[in-house]
Amino acid sequence: MTSDLKWHRLSPISVLFFLGKVVSRLLKDALPGLAPLAVVIFNSDDKAWLTSLIVVGVLGLIITSAILQYLFFQFQIQADKVLINEGVLKRNHRILSFERIQNINIIQPAYFRPFSLVTLQLETAGSKSNEANLAGINSNHADEIKAQVLSSHQEKSILSDAASVDNLTPNDTLEEFDNAKNTVDTIATADIKQLVKYGLTSNAMFWFLVVIAPLFGMMDDVLEKWIGEEGFKSAAEFFGGGVTGSITLVVLIILGLISSMLIFSILGSIFRYYRYRLTLTDDTLKRHSGLLNTHEESAKLAKIQAFVSQTNFIGKRLKVENVILKQASGQTNQQNARSGLFVIPTRTAQQSNKLLSMILSLESPLTNLRSIDRRYILKTWSQLMVIPLLLSILLAIVSESYWPFLILLVGLLIWPLVVLRWKNFGYQLASHFATLRTGFVGFRKITFPLFKVQRVEISQSLIQKRSKLATLKLFLASDRVIIPYIPYDEAMEWFDHVSYQIEMTDKSWF
Repeated sequence: MTSDLKWHRLSPISVLFFLGKVVSRLLKDALPGLAPLAVVIFNSDDKAWLTSLIVVGVLGLIITSAILQYLFFQFQIQADKVLINEGVLKRNHRILSFERIQNINIIQPAYFRPFSLVTLQLETAGSKSNEANLAGINSNHADEIKAQVLSSHQEKSILSDAASVDNLTPNDTLEEFDNAKNTVDTIATADIKQLVKYGLTSNAMFWFLVVIAPLFGMMDDVLEKWIGEEGFKSAAEFFGGGVTGSITLVVLIILGLISSMLIFSILGSIFRYYRYRLTLTDDTLKRHSGLLNTHEESAKLAKIQAFVSQTNFIGKRLKVENVILKQASGQTNQQNARSGLFVIPTRTAQQSNKLLSMILSLESPLTNLRSIDRRYILKTWSQLMVIPLLLSILLAIVSESYWPFLILLVGLLIWPLVVLRWKNFGYQLASHFATLRTGFVGFRKITFPLFKVQRVEISQSLIQKRSKLATLKLFLASDRVIIPYIPYDEAMEWFDHVSYQIEMTDKSWF
Protein backbone atom coordinates (compact mmCIF):
# COMPACT_ATOMS: atom_id res chain seq x y z
CA MET A 1 0.00 0.00 0.00
CA THR A 2 1.51 3.31 -1.08
CA SER A 3 0.83 6.83 0.04
CA ASP A 4 1.08 9.83 -2.28
CA LEU A 5 1.24 13.07 -0.30
CA LYS A 6 1.23 15.20 -3.45
CA TRP A 7 -1.89 17.17 -4.26
CA HIS A 8 -3.04 16.39 -7.81
CA ARG A 9 -5.04 18.48 -10.24
CA LEU A 10 -7.35 17.17 -12.90
CA SER A 11 -6.57 17.43 -16.59
CA PRO A 12 -7.66 20.73 -18.22
CA ILE A 13 -9.91 18.57 -20.41
CA SER A 14 -12.01 17.98 -17.28
CA VAL A 15 -13.54 21.41 -17.93
CA LEU A 16 -15.79 19.54 -20.37
CA PHE A 17 -16.99 17.32 -17.51
CA PHE A 18 -17.75 20.34 -15.34
CA LEU A 19 -19.56 21.97 -18.28
CA GLY A 20 -21.86 18.96 -18.49
CA LYS A 21 -22.34 19.01 -14.73
CA VAL A 22 -23.33 22.70 -14.73
CA VAL A 23 -25.68 22.29 -17.70
CA SER A 24 -27.30 19.23 -16.11
CA ARG A 25 -27.90 21.10 -12.87
CA LEU A 26 -29.25 24.08 -14.81
CA LEU A 27 -31.72 21.92 -16.73
CA LYS A 28 -32.84 20.17 -13.56
CA ASP A 29 -33.21 23.15 -11.24
CA ALA A 30 -33.62 26.24 -13.42
CA LEU A 31 -35.49 25.09 -16.53
CA PRO A 32 -38.99 25.17 -14.97
CA GLY A 33 -38.37 28.77 -13.94
CA LEU A 34 -37.45 29.76 -17.49
CA ALA A 35 -41.00 29.31 -18.78
CA PRO A 36 -42.01 32.95 -18.04
CA LEU A 37 -38.78 34.11 -19.70
CA ALA A 38 -39.66 32.16 -22.84
CA VAL A 39 -43.07 33.86 -22.93
CA VAL A 40 -41.38 37.27 -22.64
CA ILE A 41 -39.07 36.42 -25.54
CA PHE A 42 -41.92 35.26 -27.79
CA ASN A 43 -43.91 38.41 -27.03
CA SER A 44 -40.91 40.71 -27.55
CA ASP A 45 -40.65 42.94 -30.62
CA ASP A 46 -36.93 42.19 -30.98
CA LYS A 47 -36.71 38.47 -30.33
CA ALA A 48 -33.33 37.95 -32.01
CA TRP A 49 -31.48 40.59 -29.97
CA LEU A 50 -33.05 39.56 -26.65
CA THR A 51 -32.46 35.85 -27.31
CA SER A 52 -28.83 36.47 -28.29
CA LEU A 53 -28.23 38.54 -25.16
CA ILE A 54 -29.66 35.85 -22.88
CA VAL A 55 -27.81 33.01 -24.65
CA VAL A 56 -24.46 34.82 -24.47
CA GLY A 57 -24.99 35.63 -20.80
CA VAL A 58 -25.96 32.07 -19.86
CA LEU A 59 -23.09 30.54 -21.86
CA GLY A 60 -20.65 32.93 -20.20
CA LEU A 61 -21.84 31.95 -16.73
CA ILE A 62 -21.72 28.23 -17.56
CA ILE A 63 -18.20 28.35 -18.99
CA THR A 64 -16.88 30.53 -16.15
CA SER A 65 -18.41 28.22 -13.54
CA ALA A 66 -16.90 25.12 -15.19
CA ILE A 67 -13.40 26.66 -15.38
CA LEU A 68 -13.51 27.78 -11.74
CA GLN A 69 -14.62 24.32 -10.58
CA TYR A 70 -11.67 22.79 -12.44
CA LEU A 71 -9.19 25.30 -10.98
CA PHE A 72 -10.36 24.78 -7.39
CA PHE A 73 -10.44 20.95 -7.52
CA GLN A 74 -7.55 19.00 -5.95
CA PHE A 75 -7.18 15.45 -4.64
CA GLN A 76 -4.62 13.40 -2.74
CA ILE A 77 -4.31 9.62 -2.40
CA GLN A 78 -2.98 8.41 0.95
CA ALA A 79 -2.40 4.90 2.26
CA ASP A 80 -5.95 4.40 3.51
CA LYS A 81 -8.00 7.36 2.32
CA VAL A 82 -8.70 9.90 -0.42
CA LEU A 83 -8.61 13.63 0.34
CA ILE A 84 -10.57 16.04 -1.85
CA ASN A 85 -10.67 19.83 -1.87
CA GLU A 86 -13.26 21.48 -4.11
CA GLY A 87 -15.69 24.36 -4.32
CA VAL A 88 -15.40 27.99 -5.38
CA LEU A 89 -17.50 30.19 -3.12
CA LYS A 90 -18.09 27.41 -0.62
CA ARG A 91 -14.98 25.31 -0.05
CA ASN A 92 -15.55 21.62 0.65
CA HIS A 93 -12.87 19.42 2.25
CA ARG A 94 -13.69 15.72 2.22
CA ILE A 95 -12.00 12.59 3.51
CA LEU A 96 -13.03 9.25 1.99
CA SER A 97 -11.73 6.28 3.94
CA PHE A 98 -11.07 3.22 1.79
CA GLU A 99 -13.18 1.17 4.23
CA ARG A 100 -16.26 3.30 3.47
CA ILE A 101 -15.93 3.09 -0.30
CA GLN A 102 -18.61 0.72 -1.56
CA ASN A 103 -18.25 0.95 -5.34
CA ILE A 104 -15.52 2.14 -7.70
CA ASN A 105 -16.61 2.85 -11.26
CA ILE A 106 -14.45 3.90 -14.20
CA ILE A 107 -16.22 5.81 -16.98
CA GLN A 108 -14.60 7.01 -20.20
CA PRO A 109 -16.71 9.62 -22.02
CA ALA A 110 -16.12 10.12 -25.74
CA TYR A 111 -14.37 13.44 -25.17
CA PHE A 112 -11.85 11.77 -22.82
CA ARG A 113 -11.05 8.81 -25.08
CA PRO A 114 -8.51 10.53 -27.43
CA PHE A 115 -6.51 11.65 -24.38
CA SER A 116 -6.61 8.30 -22.48
CA LEU A 117 -8.46 10.01 -19.65
CA VAL A 118 -11.30 8.62 -17.53
CA THR A 119 -13.65 9.57 -14.72
CA LEU A 120 -13.18 7.60 -11.49
CA GLN A 121 -16.38 7.48 -9.43
CA LEU A 122 -16.11 6.67 -5.73
CA GLU A 123 -19.35 5.79 -3.97
CA THR A 124 -19.62 5.27 -0.23
CA ALA A 125 -22.34 3.48 1.71
CA GLY A 126 -25.17 5.81 2.67
CA SER A 127 -24.15 8.58 0.28
CA LYS A 128 -26.86 10.47 -1.61
CA SER A 129 -24.87 10.32 -4.85
CA ASN A 130 -21.35 9.56 -6.02
CA GLU A 131 -19.17 10.79 -3.16
CA ALA A 132 -16.40 11.82 -5.56
CA ASN A 133 -15.88 12.15 -9.30
CA LEU A 134 -12.20 12.33 -10.25
CA ALA A 135 -12.84 13.46 -13.82
CA GLY A 136 -10.01 13.75 -16.32
CA ILE A 137 -7.34 11.58 -14.70
CA ASN A 138 -5.07 9.23 -16.61
CA SER A 139 -6.57 5.77 -17.10
CA ASN A 140 -3.47 4.09 -15.64
CA HIS A 141 -3.68 6.32 -12.56
CA ALA A 142 -7.36 5.42 -12.18
CA ASP A 143 -6.52 1.70 -12.36
CA GLU A 144 -3.83 2.16 -9.70
CA ILE A 145 -6.24 3.94 -7.35
CA LYS A 146 -8.90 1.29 -7.90
CA ALA A 147 -6.41 -1.51 -7.26
CA GLN A 148 -5.20 0.23 -4.11
CA VAL A 149 -8.72 0.56 -2.71
CA LEU A 150 -9.67 -3.03 -3.57
CA SER A 151 -6.42 -4.31 -2.07
CA SER A 152 -7.20 -2.57 1.20
CA HIS A 153 -10.53 -4.43 1.29
CA GLN A 154 -9.03 -7.81 0.49
CA GLU A 155 -5.60 -7.73 2.11
CA LYS A 156 -6.48 -9.54 5.34
CA SER A 157 -8.57 -12.25 3.68
CA ILE A 158 -5.98 -12.80 0.98
CA LEU A 159 -3.11 -13.20 3.43
CA SER A 160 -5.10 -15.58 5.61
CA ASP A 161 -6.07 -17.71 2.62
CA ALA A 162 -2.73 -17.62 0.85
CA ALA A 163 -1.20 -20.45 2.88
CA SER A 164 -3.88 -22.83 1.64
CA VAL A 165 -3.06 -22.24 -2.04
CA ASP A 166 -0.55 -24.64 -3.59
CA ASN A 167 2.95 -23.26 -4.16
CA LEU A 168 2.14 -20.02 -2.30
CA THR A 169 3.04 -18.83 1.16
CA PRO A 170 1.87 -15.81 3.16
CA ASN A 171 5.09 -14.11 2.10
CA ASP A 172 4.13 -14.14 -1.58
CA THR A 173 2.88 -10.91 -3.11
CA LEU A 174 -0.80 -10.09 -3.32
CA GLU A 175 -0.51 -9.92 -7.09
CA GLU A 176 0.85 -13.46 -7.29
CA PHE A 177 -1.94 -14.68 -5.04
CA ASP A 178 -4.59 -12.94 -7.12
CA ASN A 179 -3.20 -14.47 -10.31
CA ALA A 180 -3.34 -17.92 -8.74
CA LYS A 181 -6.75 -17.55 -7.14
CA ASN A 182 -8.88 -15.23 -9.26
CA THR A 183 -10.84 -16.63 -12.17
CA VAL A 184 -12.98 -14.48 -14.42
CA ASP A 185 -16.33 -15.88 -15.58
CA THR A 186 -18.63 -14.08 -18.00
CA ILE A 187 -22.13 -14.57 -16.64
CA ALA A 188 -24.19 -12.20 -18.83
CA THR A 189 -23.98 -10.37 -22.15
CA ALA A 190 -26.48 -8.37 -24.20
CA ASP A 191 -26.60 -7.86 -27.97
CA ILE A 192 -28.42 -5.11 -29.89
CA LYS A 193 -31.66 -7.11 -30.09
CA GLN A 194 -31.69 -7.56 -26.32
CA LEU A 195 -30.94 -3.86 -25.77
CA VAL A 196 -33.90 -2.91 -27.97
CA LYS A 197 -36.08 -5.16 -25.81
CA TYR A 198 -34.63 -3.52 -22.70
CA GLY A 199 -35.55 -0.11 -24.07
CA LEU A 200 -39.12 -1.33 -24.57
CA THR A 201 -39.45 -3.06 -21.21
CA SER A 202 -37.68 -0.63 -18.87
CA ASN A 203 -39.17 2.52 -17.37
CA ALA A 204 -36.62 4.71 -19.15
CA MET A 205 -39.29 5.88 -21.60
CA PHE A 206 -41.02 7.76 -18.80
CA TRP A 207 -37.83 9.74 -18.13
CA PHE A 208 -38.47 11.31 -21.53
CA LEU A 209 -41.58 12.86 -20.01
CA VAL A 210 -39.55 14.05 -17.02
CA VAL A 211 -37.14 15.79 -19.40
CA ILE A 212 -39.82 17.57 -21.43
CA ALA A 213 -42.29 18.21 -18.58
CA PRO A 214 -40.89 21.69 -17.80
CA LEU A 215 -41.65 22.68 -21.40
CA PHE A 216 -45.36 21.92 -21.11
CA GLY A 217 -45.99 25.10 -19.13
CA MET A 218 -44.88 27.28 -22.04
CA MET A 219 -46.38 25.05 -24.76
CA ASP A 220 -49.69 26.93 -25.05
CA ASP A 221 -48.01 30.27 -25.63
CA VAL A 222 -45.52 28.81 -28.10
CA LEU A 223 -48.22 27.04 -30.13
CA GLU A 224 -50.41 30.13 -30.12
CA LYS A 225 -47.51 32.30 -31.27
CA TRP A 226 -46.04 29.93 -33.87
CA ILE A 227 -49.06 27.97 -35.10
CA GLY A 228 -52.15 29.77 -33.90
CA GLU A 229 -55.74 28.62 -34.00
CA GLU A 230 -55.90 28.86 -37.78
CA GLY A 231 -52.83 26.64 -38.15
CA PHE A 232 -54.41 23.97 -35.95
CA LYS A 233 -57.64 24.14 -37.95
CA SER A 234 -55.69 23.80 -41.20
CA ALA A 235 -53.92 20.72 -39.87
CA ALA A 236 -57.27 19.28 -38.75
CA GLU A 237 -58.72 19.96 -42.23
CA PHE A 238 -56.04 17.69 -43.66
CA PHE A 239 -57.68 14.83 -41.71
CA GLY A 240 -61.23 15.66 -42.74
CA GLY A 241 -61.91 18.76 -40.65
CA GLY A 242 -64.50 19.30 -37.95
CA VAL A 243 -64.58 17.31 -34.75
CA THR A 244 -63.35 14.14 -36.48
CA GLY A 245 -60.30 15.86 -37.93
CA SER A 246 -59.45 17.53 -34.61
CA ILE A 247 -59.74 14.24 -32.71
CA THR A 248 -57.60 12.47 -35.32
CA LEU A 249 -54.94 15.17 -35.06
CA VAL A 250 -54.86 14.97 -31.27
CA VAL A 251 -54.61 11.16 -31.40
CA LEU A 252 -51.72 11.39 -33.86
CA ILE A 253 -49.94 13.88 -31.60
CA ILE A 254 -50.33 11.49 -28.65
CA LEU A 255 -49.09 8.55 -30.74
CA GLY A 256 -46.15 10.67 -31.85
CA LEU A 257 -45.31 11.42 -28.23
CA ILE A 258 -45.50 7.72 -27.32
CA SER A 259 -43.30 6.83 -30.31
CA SER A 260 -40.79 9.47 -29.24
CA MET A 261 -40.75 7.96 -25.75
CA LEU A 262 -40.04 4.49 -27.15
CA ILE A 263 -37.30 5.74 -29.48
CA PHE A 264 -35.76 7.76 -26.66
CA SER A 265 -35.74 4.69 -24.41
CA ILE A 266 -34.29 2.35 -27.05
CA LEU A 267 -31.52 4.77 -28.06
CA GLY A 268 -30.69 5.42 -24.41
CA SER A 269 -30.47 1.68 -23.80
CA ILE A 270 -28.08 1.18 -26.73
CA PHE A 271 -25.88 4.13 -25.81
CA ARG A 272 -25.67 3.03 -22.16
CA TYR A 273 -25.38 -0.77 -22.45
CA TYR A 274 -23.74 -1.36 -25.84
CA ARG A 275 -21.30 -4.30 -25.70
CA TYR A 276 -22.66 -5.22 -22.29
CA ARG A 277 -20.55 -7.78 -20.46
CA LEU A 278 -20.97 -8.89 -16.84
CA THR A 279 -18.17 -10.90 -15.26
CA LEU A 280 -17.73 -12.55 -11.88
CA THR A 281 -14.26 -12.65 -10.32
CA ASP A 282 -14.40 -14.57 -7.04
CA ASP A 283 -16.64 -12.26 -4.97
CA THR A 284 -16.78 -9.24 -7.28
CA LEU A 285 -19.15 -8.45 -10.14
CA LYS A 286 -17.78 -6.23 -12.91
CA ARG A 287 -19.84 -4.65 -15.65
CA HIS A 288 -18.44 -3.24 -18.91
CA SER A 289 -20.70 -1.34 -21.29
CA GLY A 290 -21.21 1.87 -23.24
CA LEU A 291 -21.20 3.14 -26.82
CA LEU A 292 -19.81 6.68 -26.67
CA ASN A 293 -19.03 6.63 -22.95
CA THR A 294 -17.33 3.47 -21.70
CA HIS A 295 -18.50 2.39 -18.23
CA GLU A 296 -16.66 -0.03 -15.97
CA GLU A 297 -18.51 -0.65 -12.71
CA SER A 298 -18.06 -3.16 -9.94
CA ALA A 299 -20.01 -4.47 -6.95
CA LYS A 300 -19.09 -6.88 -4.18
CA LEU A 301 -21.41 -9.88 -3.86
CA ALA A 302 -21.51 -9.38 -0.10
CA LYS A 303 -22.92 -5.89 -0.60
CA ILE A 304 -25.85 -7.00 -2.75
CA GLN A 305 -28.91 -6.45 -0.57
CA ALA A 306 -31.63 -7.77 -2.85
CA PHE A 307 -32.24 -9.32 -6.26
CA VAL A 308 -35.03 -7.64 -8.23
CA SER A 309 -36.54 -8.90 -11.50
CA GLN A 310 -39.14 -6.73 -13.17
CA THR A 311 -40.80 -5.95 -16.48
CA ASN A 312 -43.80 -4.16 -17.98
CA PHE A 313 -46.67 -5.42 -20.13
CA ILE A 314 -44.42 -5.43 -23.23
CA GLY A 315 -41.87 -7.57 -21.43
CA LYS A 316 -44.56 -10.06 -20.43
CA ARG A 317 -45.47 -10.45 -24.10
CA LEU A 318 -41.80 -10.84 -25.07
CA LYS A 319 -41.18 -13.18 -22.10
CA VAL A 320 -38.20 -11.19 -20.84
CA GLU A 321 -37.42 -9.35 -17.62
CA ASN A 322 -34.74 -7.00 -16.35
CA VAL A 323 -32.65 -7.72 -13.28
CA ILE A 324 -31.59 -5.06 -10.78
CA LEU A 325 -29.12 -5.77 -7.99
CA LYS A 326 -29.94 -3.47 -5.08
CA GLN A 327 -27.09 -2.21 -2.93
CA ALA A 328 -26.99 -0.32 0.36
CA SER A 329 -27.71 3.33 -0.27
CA GLY A 330 -28.92 6.43 1.49
CA GLN A 331 -30.13 7.96 -1.72
CA THR A 332 -33.29 9.93 -1.23
CA ASN A 333 -34.18 11.33 -4.62
CA GLN A 334 -35.11 9.21 -7.55
CA GLN A 335 -32.53 10.49 -9.99
CA ASN A 336 -29.59 9.80 -7.71
CA ALA A 337 -31.07 6.48 -6.74
CA ARG A 338 -31.13 5.38 -10.37
CA SER A 339 -27.43 6.13 -10.77
CA GLY A 340 -26.63 3.49 -8.15
CA LEU A 341 -28.62 0.66 -9.76
CA PHE A 342 -26.72 -2.37 -11.02
CA VAL A 343 -28.77 -3.44 -14.04
CA ILE A 344 -28.61 -6.70 -15.99
CA PRO A 345 -30.83 -6.13 -19.06
CA THR A 346 -33.20 -8.49 -20.85
CA ARG A 347 -33.04 -11.89 -19.19
CA THR A 348 -35.40 -14.80 -19.64
CA ALA A 349 -36.97 -16.30 -16.52
CA GLN A 350 -34.52 -19.20 -16.68
CA GLN A 351 -31.53 -16.85 -16.98
CA SER A 352 -32.79 -14.74 -14.06
CA ASN A 353 -33.13 -17.82 -11.87
CA LYS A 354 -29.58 -18.88 -12.73
CA LEU A 355 -28.27 -15.42 -11.82
CA LEU A 356 -30.29 -15.49 -8.60
CA SER A 357 -28.69 -18.78 -7.62
CA MET A 358 -25.23 -17.51 -8.50
CA ILE A 359 -25.45 -14.11 -6.79
CA LEU A 360 -27.48 -14.89 -3.65
CA SER A 361 -26.53 -18.59 -3.39
CA LEU A 362 -30.21 -19.55 -3.48
CA GLU A 363 -30.52 -23.17 -4.57
CA SER A 364 -33.92 -22.77 -6.24
CA PRO A 365 -36.24 -19.78 -6.78
CA LEU A 366 -39.17 -19.28 -4.42
CA THR A 367 -42.22 -20.08 -6.54
CA ASN A 368 -44.89 -21.20 -4.02
CA LEU A 369 -46.20 -17.69 -3.48
CA ARG A 370 -49.16 -17.01 -1.20
CA SER A 371 -51.83 -14.41 -1.94
CA ILE A 372 -52.77 -11.58 0.39
CA ASP A 373 -56.31 -11.38 1.80
CA ARG A 374 -59.14 -10.32 -0.54
CA ARG A 375 -60.14 -7.52 1.85
CA TYR A 376 -57.23 -5.59 0.32
CA ILE A 377 -59.42 -5.06 -2.77
CA LEU A 378 -62.24 -3.29 -0.93
CA LYS A 379 -59.83 -1.22 1.17
CA THR A 380 -57.84 0.01 -1.84
CA TRP A 381 -60.96 0.65 -3.95
CA SER A 382 -62.55 2.65 -1.13
CA GLN A 383 -59.45 4.81 -0.75
CA LEU A 384 -59.34 5.53 -4.47
CA MET A 385 -63.03 6.50 -4.49
CA VAL A 386 -62.71 9.17 -1.77
CA ILE A 387 -61.69 11.96 -4.18
CA PRO A 388 -64.39 11.19 -6.82
CA LEU A 389 -67.00 11.05 -4.03
CA LEU A 390 -65.99 14.41 -2.53
CA LEU A 391 -65.79 15.98 -5.99
CA SER A 392 -69.25 14.74 -6.97
CA ILE A 393 -70.77 16.00 -3.69
CA LEU A 394 -69.16 19.42 -4.13
CA LEU A 395 -70.33 19.75 -7.75
CA ALA A 396 -73.82 18.54 -6.82
CA ILE A 397 -74.12 21.24 -4.15
CA VAL A 398 -72.84 23.96 -6.48
CA SER A 399 -74.99 22.92 -9.45
CA GLU A 400 -78.01 21.87 -7.36
CA SER A 401 -78.20 18.77 -9.51
CA TYR A 402 -77.67 15.04 -9.15
CA TRP A 403 -75.82 14.69 -12.46
CA PRO A 404 -72.34 15.11 -10.87
CA PHE A 405 -72.84 11.80 -9.05
CA LEU A 406 -72.30 10.12 -12.43
CA ILE A 407 -68.61 10.71 -11.68
CA LEU A 408 -68.88 7.76 -9.28
CA LEU A 409 -69.24 5.48 -12.31
CA VAL A 410 -65.46 5.71 -12.55
CA GLY A 411 -65.50 3.18 -9.73
CA LEU A 412 -66.65 0.57 -12.26
CA LEU A 413 -63.37 1.11 -14.10
CA ILE A 414 -61.21 1.22 -10.97
CA TRP A 415 -62.55 -2.02 -9.47
CA PRO A 416 -61.10 -4.49 -12.04
CA LEU A 417 -57.77 -2.64 -11.93
CA VAL A 418 -57.59 -3.07 -8.15
CA VAL A 419 -58.48 -6.75 -8.52
CA LEU A 420 -55.64 -7.12 -11.03
CA ARG A 421 -53.27 -5.47 -8.56
CA TRP A 422 -54.41 -7.89 -5.82
CA LYS A 423 -53.88 -10.92 -8.06
CA ASN A 424 -50.27 -9.88 -8.70
CA PHE A 425 -49.45 -9.77 -4.99
CA GLY A 426 -47.54 -12.84 -3.84
CA TYR A 427 -45.11 -13.60 -1.03
CA GLN A 428 -43.12 -16.49 0.41
CA LEU A 429 -40.87 -17.05 3.41
CA ALA A 430 -38.18 -19.74 3.29
CA SER A 431 -35.57 -20.72 5.86
CA HIS A 432 -33.05 -18.04 4.91
CA PHE A 433 -34.75 -16.06 2.12
CA ALA A 434 -37.96 -14.21 1.38
CA THR A 435 -39.59 -12.92 -1.79
CA LEU A 436 -42.39 -10.51 -2.66
CA ARG A 437 -44.08 -10.06 -6.04
CA THR A 438 -46.10 -6.97 -6.89
CA GLY A 439 -47.30 -5.39 -10.08
CA PHE A 440 -50.14 -4.22 -12.22
CA VAL A 441 -49.85 -4.94 -15.94
CA GLY A 442 -46.22 -5.92 -15.37
CA PHE A 443 -44.54 -7.29 -12.27
CA ARG A 444 -41.73 -6.61 -9.82
CA LYS A 445 -40.29 -9.48 -7.80
CA ILE A 446 -37.76 -8.86 -5.02
CA THR A 447 -35.81 -11.68 -3.33
CA PHE A 448 -33.45 -11.11 -0.42
CA PRO A 449 -31.57 -12.96 2.35
CA LEU A 450 -33.26 -12.55 5.73
CA PHE A 451 -30.04 -11.59 7.51
CA LYS A 452 -29.92 -8.45 5.30
CA VAL A 453 -33.08 -7.16 7.03
CA GLN A 454 -32.29 -4.30 9.40
CA ARG A 455 -35.70 -3.88 10.99
CA VAL A 456 -39.08 -5.62 10.97
CA GLU A 457 -42.42 -4.10 11.96
CA ILE A 458 -46.03 -5.24 12.23
CA SER A 459 -48.92 -2.78 12.06
CA GLN A 460 -52.70 -3.17 12.27
CA SER A 461 -55.52 -0.83 11.39
CA LEU A 462 -58.85 -1.10 13.21
CA ILE A 463 -60.35 -2.95 10.26
CA GLN A 464 -57.38 -5.33 10.08
CA LYS A 465 -57.53 -6.00 13.83
CA ARG A 466 -61.19 -6.95 13.57
CA SER A 467 -60.34 -9.40 10.77
CA LYS A 468 -57.16 -10.69 12.46
CA LEU A 469 -55.00 -9.32 9.65
CA ALA A 470 -51.82 -7.25 9.68
CA THR A 471 -49.29 -5.44 7.50
CA LEU A 472 -45.69 -6.62 7.66
CA LYS A 473 -42.83 -4.19 6.91
CA LEU A 474 -39.26 -5.33 6.31
CA PHE A 475 -36.55 -2.66 6.08
CA LEU A 476 -33.39 -3.35 4.08
CA ALA A 477 -30.45 -1.02 3.57
CA SER A 478 -31.55 -0.62 -0.05
CA ASP A 479 -35.31 -1.03 0.01
CA ARG A 480 -38.47 -1.38 2.04
CA VAL A 481 -40.70 -4.43 1.61
CA ILE A 482 -44.37 -4.08 2.60
CA ILE A 483 -46.70 -7.09 2.67
CA PRO A 484 -50.25 -5.91 3.44
CA TYR A 485 -53.31 -7.86 4.57
CA ILE A 486 -51.76 -11.14 5.66
CA PRO A 487 -53.01 -13.21 8.65
CA TYR A 488 -51.79 -11.76 11.94
CA ASP A 489 -50.48 -15.13 13.16
CA GLU A 490 -48.47 -15.48 9.95
CA ALA A 491 -47.08 -11.97 10.36
CA MET A 492 -45.92 -12.90 13.86
CA GLU A 493 -44.22 -16.02 12.46
CA TRP A 494 -42.38 -13.82 9.98
CA PHE A 495 -41.45 -11.40 12.77
CA ASP A 496 -40.01 -14.16 14.97
CA HIS A 497 -38.22 -15.95 12.13
CA VAL A 498 -36.65 -12.80 10.66
CA SER A 499 -35.64 -11.55 14.11
CA TYR A 500 -34.00 -14.91 14.80
CA GLN A 501 -32.07 -14.76 11.52
CA ILE A 502 -30.89 -11.23 12.32
CA GLU A 503 -29.76 -12.14 15.84
CA MET A 504 -28.16 -15.52 15.13
CA THR A 505 -26.26 -14.90 11.90
CA ASP A 506 -22.62 -13.90 12.06
CA LYS A 507 -22.71 -12.53 8.51
CA SER A 508 -22.56 -8.82 7.86
CA TRP A 509 -25.48 -7.31 5.92
CA PHE A 510 -23.04 -4.90 4.33
